[in-house]
Amino acid sequence: MVEDDVVARERALNALDCAAGAMVQRANRVHLYGEMLRAAGLAVEDALYPVINAVAALGPARVADVSATAGIGPTTGSRHLSQLERLGVVRRTADPADARVALVELTPHGRRIAERLRDSRRRIFAELVSDWSDAEVERFSRQLQRFVDRIAERRAR
Repeated sequence: MVEDDVVARERALNALDCAAGAMVQRANRVHLYGEMLRAAGLAVEDALYPVINAVAALGPARVADVSATAGIGPTTGSRHLSQLERLGVVRRTADPADARVALVELTPHGRRIAERLRDSRRRIFAELVSDWSDAEVERFSRQLQRFVDRIAERRAR
């Protein structure tokens, strides 16, 4: 790489660092999780949003797998799942392969909540990119998915 290319790459990486950091901070600061939960008809703490999404994505799964997917520790995951169980969003069943192990899955009510969360998320995202062309949305979605896939690959190593 020539020096101009190195400088341009550093500038681009700095911009990525700033944008990714700001995305996470602003998403938390503007309480998008809470907004989506309320739109889905569930008045609970924002921290339950990734847990519901994890159960929805995984289907019947162990608490440890739900917690890992949600990016939280197993103790916190268990506590959040207990709260969601009390609300009728999830239920625990015995693992057919090992009756000592509990699996967590969405209840019919939980599936409706997850669907409303997905609809709410899509409405919010549509609003955020309302002035983008279809090509811009498609290109951004493709690049963002590529970035997320790389994060997942790194975690798997």
